This record gives sequence, structure tokens and C-alpha cells, in this order.
Amino acid sequence: MDQSWKAREWGQRQVQAAAARHRRAANERQARQTGTTQPSDVDDRPPPATEGSFRTGGAPPRQSWHVLSRAVRAAEPVARISFTAAEVPQAVATGFLISPRLLLTVDYAFSGQPSEQAAFADFEERPAVLGGTAVSTQRYPFAANEFWVSDRHLGFALVLLGDGPSGPPGEAFGWTKLSRHPQLGVGEPISLAGYPRGRSKELSFDGRFENWGNGSCRYQADTEPGSGGSPVFDDQWNVIAVHRSRVPRRDEKGRVLRLDGEIWQPQDGEDALDWVSKEGVSISAILEHLAACALTHAQRALLAEVSQNPGVGP
Repeated sequence: MDQSWKAREWGQRQVQAAAARHRRAANERQARQTGTTQPSDVDDRPPPATEGSFRTGGAPPRQSWHVLSRAVRAAEPVARISFTAAEVPQAVATGFLISPRLLLTVDYAFSGQPSEQAAFADFEERPAVLGGTAVSTQRYPFAANEFWVSDRHLGFALVLLGDGPSGPPGEAFGWTKLSRHPQLGVGEPISLAGYPRGRSKELSFDGRFENWGNGSCRYQADTEPGSGGSPVFDDQWNVIAVHRSRVPRRDEKGRVLRLDGEIWQPQDGEDALDWVSKEGVSISAILEHLAACALTHAQRALLAEVSQNPGVGP
């Protein structure tokens, strides 16, 4: 049999299997929302688990290889936020484009409105050769005097970036797709992209959604300092939240607990805390806040670009 024909047949089977998984996930979400059981095509059902195989909540452990290229494209608008201190750049957080020039991140990335001279955003360019390790960056200044919105209660900041050598950053890297009304259930997969500890851009695929809160959501994910401001993606690579913090365990009175179950005291240090989850600011809460902000006509025009299709995206 012709090898190229077999390759095409294999690829078609993988695409069909991926489509079946997405249909099954959509049916399960609808069933959870309505409280009913949705009929499912028998051919869509996975075979029974056997020794050496397993399934977890949400998506199956194996997915079509196409997910890798989609992940790379989704992560391209993610930038490292740095400040210059004593003429030495110091990475402090992650941020990502939600329009050609607007960068979304966490509130604590800035102690105040960032200045064009002291703060900047670096975007890593995809290696030209698959498997290449050399990474180059493009640097963009902040233009906070033209657009700057920050809210300490929700925990986000939205700031305008100036042009780089090739114009607005979105022209080179695209911008993310936002999920205004996400419908995730417990255990469904989530992913993050960021710059933990200022390292090169990294993707975390092993996250699991837990629950929605008041303007926030919680999940399990692998993060480190510097991950704050990372986009939290659903399984379709839409952004559902901005990663903000870890969550410690509390007792029935709301007191923070140590790993040994005792009440935590500041002198114990953060390493003694019993961290149980991660938390992000929901995109829907951010968009509602922005809609109520008093903005100039020019700022509203910039914000309107958020609803446009990404220039580069999944």
C-alpha cells in the first residue's frame, strides 16, 4: 500500500477522533448545565479502560497532535514584563495582548503607572527552525499615558504598548481570543503560558479547572513567581482568566493554615503555608469592569479593538 496514502488515512482518523472528543465534551457540558443526560453516538464513546490506560475528568489524556501548533500560536502574544533597576533589567511578571496594542496583566506587576523609560515588554519570537533553541525577542515600551486601567480589587491592569520596529506588537504576534462566557466544569483541562522566574516562555498543559468565584476562578496548575499575569486557556485556547496567585488552605474561621494544620503566622514564612490551589481573575469580570470605566473617545476606540479577530491565533 502506498505510504503517503496510509499517512493521509492516519491523519484523517486523528482529525475525526479529535472532532468526536470535542462533541463529547460539548455534550457533557450541556448535560451539567441542564441537569439532563444527553444522548451520545455509540461510535463516539471511548473503549473501556484497561490495564495500562486511564481517563481523568474533562478531556482524554491523549489529543491530536494539532494541539501543539495551536498552543504555539496561542502563546505568541504572551510577553515578559520587566523593569530596569540600576541599569539591569528585572523580570517581574507575564502579560498578554488582547488587541493589537493593549496588554493585560496582574495589578501587582506595577507599583503605579509604568513609565516609558523604566518598564517594557519583551515578546519571544518563534525559532525559525523546528527544534531550534535560539530565541530572539522584540521589545516594546509602555504608553500608559495614553491608556492605563488598573483595579486592585479584581487584580488586573490593562496598559497600552508603544510601537516597535515593525509597528504595533499585534501585527507581529497577534493577540489572544477571550472567552467572555466560559462554561467549564470541575476537572476540565486548562493551560497557561508565561515566563516563570523570568525564564524563557513556557507552557503548562497539566492544569485542571476547579470552580468559579466572585470575579475569579480556581484551578490546579504548575506556576512559579513570574507566572502572575499569564493567560489561562480553556481546551479551545480561548483565555478564560488572568493568573494571579496561589491560594492557601483556611480553617472554618477563615484563618490561614500551615502544612502541619496549625494557624499560620507571618514569621513562619510562605514556605510553611499549605497551598491548595491557584486563582485567576475571570475575563468576564474584567470586561464588565472596563465597560463601566470612564474613558475618552480615543481610549474607547482602542478598547473596541479587543472584539476584533486576532491577527494571529488558533
